[in-house]
Amino acid sequence: MKLLLPSALGLAILLSSCGNMLDSMDESEIPDYTKNWLHNQHGEVLTFRSSTGQVRTLTVARKRHIRSGTNQIGKFEHEIINVWYRSGPDSLLNMALEARANYVHVSKGGDEFASFLTNKSDGRTMFYSRVGTSSSERIVAWDTTFSGQPYRYLGRVVVPPTAGADTVTAVYFSRYNGLIGFTTKRAGTWHRQ
Repeated sequence: MKLLLPSALGLAILLSSCGNMLDSMDESEIPDYTKNWLHNQHGEVLTFRSSTGQVRTLTVARKRHIRSGTNQIGKFEHEIINVWYRSGPDSLLNMALEARANYVHVSKGGDEFASFLTNKSDGRTMFYSRVGTSSSERIVAWDTTFSGQPYRYLGRVVVPPTAGADTVTAVYFSRYNGLIGFTTKRAGTWHRQ
């Protein structure tokens, strides 16, 4: 009887971790815990204020579609959700997210620069930037603040440097609020209003 409880507990932990792995292999539907990170809706206008008082707006475009085809294994269907953040003519933060299974890919100008692997266990979502991120920064932050506002789960991706007067250096996402802020070289931190 003493061995039954540890064995049952070990089996439960193994099965719960397999669920996340199976979600990453089954791309036919995006799990709800991934959709939570894609909170922003089509047509939504997001307003950001910098630490210097400047205001900038972004418009959200969102599309869900099914990609289907045939491969060596047979027929397949993949659910894909695309979210685009578009700023004015200067395109400071023209950025796109593409969700497939439990992955969200982040790109700008068609070049993917980051991704995050979502997880059923809230604190296990991992953010991967192509530049400047240590392994300790990859784990989503729990109960943290950004520009004085509290967030339950917060992740950051580092944006590769580009030429221009002012460029985005990092972007911040909240599991339940979507895009909540970014930083730029000149104006510093921009927080969603």
